Amino acid sequence: MDGFFLMNKPRGPTSRKALSQFAKSLPKGLRHGHAGTLDPLASGMLLIVTGKATRLIELYQEFSKVYEATIRFGATSQTDDSEGPITPHPHAVLPTRELLLEKLNCMVGVLSQVPPIYSAVRIEGQRAYRLARSGNPKVPKPKNITIHQVNLLSYQCPIAKVRWEVSSGTYIRSLARDLGESLACGAFLEDLIRTSIGPWSIKEALHLEDFPNTDHPSWIPLEKSLVQIPNLILGHARCKEILGGKVVRLNSDDEGVQTTVGNHLLKSISGQVLGLVKVSCLPEQGVVVTPWKMFLHVEHLQRQGQA
Repeated sequence: MDGFFLMNKPRGPTSRKALSQFAKSLPKGLRHGHAGTLDPLASGMLLIVTGKATRLIELYQEFSKVYEATIRFGATSQTDDSEGPITPHPHAVLPTRELLLEKLNCMVGVLSQVPPIYSAVRIEGQRAYRLARSGNPKVPKPKNITIHQVNLLSYQCPIAKVRWEVSSGTYIRSLARDLGESLACGAFLEDLIRTSIGPWSIKEALHLEDFPNTDHPSWIPLEKSLVQIPNLILGHARCKEILGGKVVRLNSDDEGVQTTVGNHLLKSISGQVLGLVKVSCLPEQGVVVTPWKMFLHVEHLQRQGQA
């Protein structure tokens, strides 16, 4: 069971608690974890990672994500969401649909975002939310995020429903807060659903109470979980070197010499999936392959034509 399940997390439990409940129906001793934390007040897609795939959680966390957010204008929240406390702005001028669309269109591309004060971001070694709860709130440092696409689904003043396609690490609570600031009326996130992660949709996801089943479309096996990662196919000798931990410089005789830089799924010419490697192009060395997350030991490498 190397891969991940697509869970439809309900509103209420933390991601960790949802994982613990789900894990009760997994085989005893199976390694498991989750990728892409959802706040307790958020629902939707959560990846439950099992077996060898747990070594790739940091990679899965980098997948882009799509959210459907319910945003309420005319008030602000200390937590930037409905958990509050909420401060109404009774004299605020709420936006027209046209003005809201204008501001949303300005929030596409690479942006600098300040995470919420109540978030898991570390500040001087401590979680921001713990500092805030102890009465010593500190504002996290801004970071760059990417908004790939934004669509206004509906607007019935003072509530808007917005679909955001964003890079990993984006806080939708912060987007709602910043949108309210740009409109000078205040806003906070009232509800949030994550509808997709990478190429996978919530339509394929299991509900928490469902029993894990590897025949269910919610089960994504290891190789299929890496469909967004380009393949690097090399001969037996090269694969043996890489599995042995060696950094390999490709030459003109290697089929993969023209590959692009970045993470690649390494396969042998016999079709074995061997692991993940990092490909770089160095001025003096050319194309270099560095082992990263290998799935097999070198003795398990099959030669072409062997079973």
